[in-house]
Amino acid sequence: MRTNPFTKHQQEMISKCPENPLSAILNKLDLTFFHLLTFKSILLLILGVVWGTIALAQKPTAVVKITSVAPVIDGIVDDIWATANEYNIALPYRLETPTLGTLGQTTWKALWDHEGIYILVKVADNVFSPAYDKGEGWLYDKPELSFDCNYEKKDGLGTSYPNSGHYCFAPAPVKGQIRGGQFFDTFPNEIHFSYYVTDPSYLVEYFIPFTKLLDKDGNKVDVTQPIGFDISISDNDTNPPTRNRMGWSNAGAIDENWNNMDDAGEMVLEPTSYDPPDIITLTPDSITKDKGTLQLIAHLTPESSTNVKLIWTVTNVTGKASINDMGLVTALSNGTVTVKVTVLEQPWLEATATVTISGQIADENEVWNYFNLIKNWNFNTDLTNWGFWVDGSAGGQTSPVVLNGVVSMTTALAADGATWHYQFNQSELKAEANVPYILKFKSWSSKPRSNELVFEDSPQNNYNRYGASSDPEAVNGKSDWVYSTTIEPRWFTFHVIFDKMIPTTQQKIQWMLSTANATT
Repeated sequence: MRTNPFTKHQQEMISKCPENPLSAILNKLDLTFFHLLTFKSILLLILGVVWGTIALAQKPTAVVKITSVAPVIDGIVDDIWATANEYNIALPYRLETPTLGTLGQTTWKALWDHEGIYILVKVADNVFSPAYDKGEGWLYDKPELSFDCNYEKKDGLGTSYPNSGHYCFAPAPVKGQIRGGQFFDTFPNEIHFSYYVTDPSYLVEYFIPFTKLLDKDGNKVDVTQPIGFDISISDNDTNPPTRNRMGWSNAGAIDENWNNMDDAGEMVLEPTSYDPPDIITLTPDSITKDKGTLQLIAHLTPESSTNVKLIWTVTNVTGKASINDMGLVTALSNGTVTVKVTVLEQPWLEATATVTISGQIADENEVWNYFNLIKNWNFNTDLTNWGFWVDGSAGGQTSPVVLNGVVSMTTALAADGATWHYQFNQSELKAEANVPYILKFKSWSSKPRSNELVFEDSPQNNYNRYGASSDPEAVNGKSDWVYSTTIEPRWFTFHVIFDKMIPTTQQKIQWMLSTANATT
């Protein structure tokens, strides 16, 4: 069974936590029982005053300005960032001792538009110590962003709780994706981020779309209400690593944001010039031409509503279609699709309509390019759309390499025999629930070996295998296959129905390969 690295982190933080400094002092003193009680009472009183002060501190609120120009997420600070409010990251977590400059040197800013939230973090470090391939990334240098997307903020829950409306985004710099000097970027899914390192300091840009910020009921976060937010910088200056954290709001009076976000601050999105509608409607229609398009129009009541941002989505029923941000539907296959339009500022206000599609003619290329859930399936653009994680503690493993349309991965047999120490994956799949799918791929290896392939959900959803399969290679009838390869290339065919998807499912296909010293 795969180990949850975040749960492991929590366990190790408890097991490795040094003894209470008070206890350490008392153990060294040769005092009578009476003196011991007196000394302990005095120190507990002092500590109680300190923690009481932290607990009573007012939570901060950040005002996030709206922007008409989206910052480019490339690690370069665009001019538009000068319009954003800046906030200090200056609260050490409990008794930890991060070294992140003086007040005003480690900061964050944010902007927003109708697509999502942009965040810029500047870190004045004295020793840049990234995880890269070392594993246990939470111990090394990187920011951690925490969001609470619920209307009720004081719920005692943190970002580790699945389907709770709480989220942690903490991507680390990727050594294998350097572009010029000390610039790192990666786009594993719709959440974009980019590091720019001027050793030892660094900055990170993020874009987090509203589609990734859902409340506990699976609805998009209400942009007219405060959003729970905090940022914590993990700072390591030693080897072996020692974690020290500096935050914006949560100093640990209750717990870290992973377990409880009640001490997080809030961000308030600056309102737009907006005249809201009361009613929105759509009219059913049809497409009869091959590759035909249809422009849908949302009718707003009252008609005087202005500056209304609409979010368009399409759900394939018996047919297939795509839709752009302006409500233009493009037919892909015959049948029916359901189009939904939602008002961004009023996510509860929506309308749906059925579009009937006929007259479509599909060829082989369209089947692969339009209907294939796997992007860059033939690796003709290197590793675009693909991600990976390599545990450096399993010696001899190297990052994936693409050559002539084939991806090669050199793996090692992990000491614990687990497969998850080498991961190769693609996120943001768009599979539909309870629809049969067929997965085909060709694979071989430098020697006979076993391999594991899964469709799995996010850590917040406990890495759930969200599909079912009757293939003999499937483990416990789930979307988890163990299969064998040899030096002979072979086509593999697996079958799956995604019957365990929930509103917060983050779809991903992933190979886990740390079971052999081989190249696959």
